[in-house]
Amino acid sequence: MGLIARSLRAIVRNDAMRNDPDEIYSWRVIALVCSACFGGMLFGWETGAIGGVLAMEDTQKRFGYADASHKHKATQDQNIVSTLQAGCFLACFLTSWLTEKFGRRWCLIATGALTTAGVICQAGSAVKGIIAVMYVGRFISGLGVGAASTLVPLYVSECAPRAIRGGLISFYQLFIVLGVMLAFWTNYGCLLHATAPAIYIVPLSLQALPAVLLIIGMFLSPESPRWCAKQDDWERATTILVNLRRLPAESDYVRTEIQEMSEQLEAERRLIGDASAVALAKEMFLIPGNRKRTFITITLMICQQMTGVNAVNYYAPQIFGNLGMTGTETSLFATGVYGVVKVVGCAIFLVFAADSLGRRRSLLWTSAAQAVVMFIIGIYGRVEPPVAGKSISPFGYVAITCIYLWAAFYQFGWGPCCWILVSEIPTARLRSMNVALGAATQWLFNFIIARTVLTMQQTMGEAGYGMFFMFGSFCVLMGTFVWFFVPETKGLSLEKMDELFSVAALANEKEADTEKEAVAGGLGVATAYTVTNAGRFMLKNIDPIVTPGQYISHMHSFFGSDAVTANTTTSKELQAGCSTAVNPNDYSAYWVPTLYAKNDTDFIVVPISRFSAYYKQIDKAEVAIPQNYKVVAGNASATSSDHVDPLAGIQWFCEYGGSKETKDRAAFPTKGCGRLQTLLLFHDCVNEETLESAYSGTHHWTETFKPTNRCPAGMKRMPQLRFSIRYDLRDILPDGWDGPAPLELSCGSSFCSHGDFINGWLPEAAENMLLANHKRDFKGVNGPNGKYNAGPLCKDEDIEDADPEHGTSDYAKSKEHLI
Repeated sequence: MGLIARSLRAIVRNDAMRNDPDEIYSWRVIALVCSACFGGMLFGWETGAIGGVLAMEDTQKRFGYADASHKHKATQDQNIVSTLQAGCFLACFLTSWLTEKFGRRWCLIATGALTTAGVICQAGSAVKGIIAVMYVGRFISGLGVGAASTLVPLYVSECAPRAIRGGLISFYQLFIVLGVMLAFWTNYGCLLHATAPAIYIVPLSLQALPAVLLIIGMFLSPESPRWCAKQDDWERATTILVNLRRLPAESDYVRTEIQEMSEQLEAERRLIGDASAVALAKEMFLIPGNRKRTFITITLMICQQMTGVNAVNYYAPQIFGNLGMTGTETSLFATGVYGVVKVVGCAIFLVFAADSLGRRRSLLWTSAAQAVVMFIIGIYGRVEPPVAGKSISPFGYVAITCIYLWAAFYQFGWGPCCWILVSEIPTARLRSMNVALGAATQWLFNFIIARTVLTMQQTMGEAGYGMFFMFGSFCVLMGTFVWFFVPETKGLSLEKMDELFSVAALANEKEADTEKEAVAGGLGVATAYTVTNAGRFMLKNIDPIVTPGQYISHMHSFFGSDAVTANTTTSKELQAGCSTAVNPNDYSAYWVPTLYAKNDTDFIVVPISRFSAYYKQIDKAEVAIPQNYKVVAGNASATSSDHVDPLAGIQWFCEYGGSKETKDRAAFPTKGCGRLQTLLLFHDCVNEETLESAYSGTHHWTETFKPTNRCPAGMKRMPQLRFSIRYDLRDILPDGWDGPAPLELSCGSSFCSHGDFINGWLPEAAENMLLANHKRDFKGVNGPNGKYNAGPLCKDEDIEDADPEHGTSDYAKSKEHLI
């Protein structure tokens, strides 16, 4: 066991840490997180530097307002500080779209470059004394800092192992407070040892240091594997995970992580296939589980700001001065100590609490503790306010100590936990938008605080005591909110969040309503399912079910067992071969008509990025899928939607972009897109003796025959097979289309979509499939050949056409042989 793994196991206490392999805890993931979290240091350094710089008399002289009234100074300082938040707020709305299009890594690199440009403007404004340039620089820096506040938690959450994800996201908060502390001490050091103009130019210029480190770090870091998965680049996603986890692609951990990504993305695509901003917004606010997560995200970020954290971060010298610590040097020293307290507090939380104590408990107890110390500070200002020219009273030292205690409490809970929850609770499809919304909310209220704190200090009683009472009251309300609305998430994988918020069940419910509407009657229950993914290994003009023993069929794409030939009739024949299925117990043969992109002279095979065979409604199944069972779903002769069986649930739709609006059932989309998906449902009732099958539904009922399983007489319910096939059109049709799709199935138009299946599941595994129930959304089916995600037993080079001498994979030749 490595040093990092041993240390983590001694500290972190959760189920994932006990069960996951040691190899995944390595320097690689720590280095990646630190590289990204320089984006947090951007935030902290910009926050910590500006208050001290503006408190220096030399800065005020340089910008021409040293002799202004206290009110004018407060207004000027608030304007300069809050310009950063304006840029941050705007950036959050742009970042979500940019990161989905270009990826997390490149957006973080651009963030560093943008912040560097803003810092150059700020330092230049101090050299020339032009305050307008300072505003421009702060706004540009705000764009970079705001983007980083969205991107860093998102990127880290998608790369971190689940057992220590909370701790690693807390690195973001640690780097924020580290930046704040370094900025505080830089200001103090410059005040002691530098003269104008270096006294203010140096701290302003050093704000670029974390930006440069971010750029360098991200050039050396990989892309988020979950972003790659969303782009259907599974090979790249797997390669990145293999490197990050230090495990082979065949390992249970990597396979499970890839499987969970696939299942979650599939569930999300079943809910909404279009990725337009409007569709995503609808998904975020109209689906109950997602709406709750959005509500939690917005409220947490409002609460985080209403603790008063950035009131102190931005204006710590002024606040310490108001509490009786007069003199710029004294207040800057106190501010530096405050920065140290924040770093130590965050480090303690990161090591001992993030993934052991959990998010919910941390938020609850720190809410109460922060409220108490804020009320104590408020009471001091109300009862015994500091008097100019007199030494600080004992109660005053208690109040100043409470500032430090409050900083420590904040770092134990509301500092890191909000970013952890905001980045981990959303579904993958909405994660970037959810984090962007949370960051935008944070920056909006950050702006309000930055723009009003000095005014509140002057108008809400002696020493601003009313402000501290206000923040303390908010802390009480925050604890109440957490108690009633925020669940615990420690140790859960990102893909399990849908189950926690009941969205996975909703996806299945919606799928049952849309794909089997005529049969299911709107069953409002979650359904158990399993899934196996299989690679395509053969194109051939055979169909052992429809035209057995002949080579006169249209072209089919085959998945699963490579033992399938034109003469295959039994499960044992398939089980004698090799299979491309991820589940080593599945030797079934799956095939569909091949999809072609057509131009004036040629037909080009459209690559399939993923074939998935879902086995649904397992909790309703009475029997396993019988051995030797074979079936065809869909109508290979269909030429219009009138010929399409609605119970087959055939759909063609764009996964991202494009159009889902078509007049006819089972038609291709009328607007082009990069990735196309089709769905197809098979029979779910079977006669175990004759192997005849049918769709379940009330259409089988008569006045005297109304079976609860909704099957025809003599049949029982079995798991329902559903094909999900994803096609990658990005290289073949890069410009898309507008109108009729330039696509054609080997059987004809989109309406002839169909699928064939010969059961090849090992009997024991087929029976194990029935162990799932409605209380568990996904059931991995294990069997004699191993776990459900163990992968094929054969190597790729061992999988081949069992009858290479007959038939053809050439489209033109297959047309010549058609009957």
